[in-house]
Amino acid sequence: MKLIKYIFLIFLIFSCNDSNSDNSETSELDGVWVGTLINIPYPNEFTFIFNDNYLEINGFYDIDGNDLPITATGNFTLNNDLDPNQMDLTLISYTMNGDPITEYLGLVSLCIYQIDGDILRFSGAEPGTTRRPSDFSGDEGEMQVYILTRD
Repeated sequence: MKLIKYIFLIFLIFSCNDSNSDNSETSELDGVWVGTLINIPYPNEFTFIFNDNYLEINGFYDIDGNDLPITATGNFTLNNDLDPNQMDLTLISYTMNGDPITEYLGLVSLCIYQIDGDILRFSGAEPGTTRRPSDFSGDEGEMQVYILTRD
């Protein structure tokens, strides 16, 4: 179960409650980003596809030579008035190895992100918790940290 919770954080799908949110804020994220989750011991690769306020995540973990596919979708809005930028993500769907995982559906994951050129640093908390990551170090317990490059 802990592995499922940990893996989910990979698919943080969010919905920020910032009243200033609009599509112009999402334009810097729009597109395809490819990279890895940096704070797990397994080989992995993930693709984040941002389109307006919608996020699709596809990826896999290689555990003992077996690929474990993961997919998730959700809606997000942003708060870009803070540094780092904040994103609250609401999960719409989530599957692991083709099986639906329903315990996180509809929950909010508190996240942060930072874009430097074509590099996206992204970190998020377990959905339903009230703690937001404070940095991108990967040293904050169960916070998921991704380093992605614009494709």
